[in-house]
Amino acid sequence: MLKKPQSKLLVNIEQHFAQYNSALQQAVKVFQDLDQLEYELGLLDEEQTTASQYSWWPIVGVMGGDGRDTAWLLEQLLDVTETDAQQSNYHPKFTVLQYHKDTTIALPGTALDVDYRLPFYEISKRIERIAPGEGHNINAYLELKSNGHERLKNRLLIHAPPLTHTSLSDPITRLLTEHVLETADLVLIFCDIFKHDDVPIAQFCQAIAAQQDSDKFIFLVNETDASIEAIQQQLVSAGVRAGQFMVLHSQTPPTAETQTTLDSIARRVAQVGHYRSYRILHYLEMHIDHLQNTIIPEVTDALSVWKERSHFSSLIVIGLLVTLILMIEINIGGFLDLALDPIIGPIILLVIIGIMIPTHLAFSRFHAKWLINRLEKRQKNLRMLENMATLFEKHLSPMRMLLPVTTPLGWNQSAKRRVAKLLDKTHGLVLLLNDSFGVFTTPATPPDHTSRPDQHGQEQ
Repeated sequence: MLKKPQSKLLVNIEQHFAQYNSALQQAVKVFQDLDQLEYELGLLDEEQTTASQYSWWPIVGVMGGDGRDTAWLLEQLLDVTETDAQQSNYHPKFTVLQYHKDTTIALPGTALDVDYRLPFYEISKRIERIAPGEGHNINAYLELKSNGHERLKNRLLIHAPPLTHTSLSDPITRLLTEHVLETADLVLIFCDIFKHDDVPIAQFCQAIAAQQDSDKFIFLVNETDASIEAIQQQLVSAGVRAGQFMVLHSQTPPTAETQTTLDSIARRVAQVGHYRSYRILHYLEMHIDHLQNTIIPEVTDALSVWKERSHFSSLIVIGLLVTLILMIEINIGGFLDLALDPIIGPIILLVIIGIMIPTHLAFSRFHAKWLINRLEKRQKNLRMLENMATLFEKHLSPMRMLLPVTTPLGWNQSAKRRVAKLLDKTHGLVLLLNDSFGVFTTPATPPDHTSRPDQHGQEQ
């Protein structure tokens, strides 16, 4: 068994969470075990890790239709200077704010695109797919800024540009907006976005509805907005049935009522680390499930189609040979006597086998190219890290091309037991996380799965 080196990302994450979150520290080890299994299957290379597909930092998103509202909120939450706030009113970029005690600096979007620790990792590839040529202009859409406020410690804040029915008509802005909605643990949305009721706003509402997390969204209603009831009805009609509404008058200095709301928002921001911990474990469980219920079935299906097409092509050749033999027998005669001869018959059989083996191998290689391309397209469409084509290519040896085997190489009972253990460990980490927050007064005892029957009814 080839041992996969632990990625630098996992090393850094383990060191970071060792200080205050034992559940996530142990989750790193589960990710490493998952990486090892996928590495053995050929789905990952030495430098890749499944942990890189998720941002481990807690994320807060702030968005609204009027940049002045979001700029004012950042000023209240992070003590942004008046000049910075004014500059943010009409900023055209998605800005990621991170904590730095001594330095205030702005970095280009490429700093986000190439850093797997940050939420817009490799977003340029997704932009390129929907708008060819724009993936190279990532700096026009993203930027990274530092801020010294203690509230940003161990978390990130994404400040979206003003979102209107016009800006949301742009596919790149819509992609980046939906990415924030998907990755953030808390999203603060000023309801002036919903003033218009057209296709772009309806798509934005659908992206919110796809999350359906009651702890994820806070809808902020300014005094100039429509009534809360009207906005709620608009969101419910679009399928949004989760989220909290707060009235927030963006005026300086804040009134006592507004300050109370700001304090409530600040408490929610301080708690996003808890939500991120549960989401990381949820992502881990989803990824393990994705391996056994999506990746393996996809490759298995490709192998089945490959075998069927290769065998069918070879049967056509055999059929042609049989037809040729029959024609010779009918027109000339004597061939069947030669075929039944104890000396010449085996020679003829060996000649036919000598023709069919390289022919079958040639057909197998031909059909494999098409299926490999199909798996590569599926990988891109599913935005997967795992290279399914590499697992498929492990079956291109002459022996495996001849054998009627459609189970991916390495996916055996041992691998299935390892997956089951990884799921058990992940569930145990959720219990550990519950205990760390005092959900129960006594620590949970993980169930004993050492003799649990597998899906085939056999004891493990």
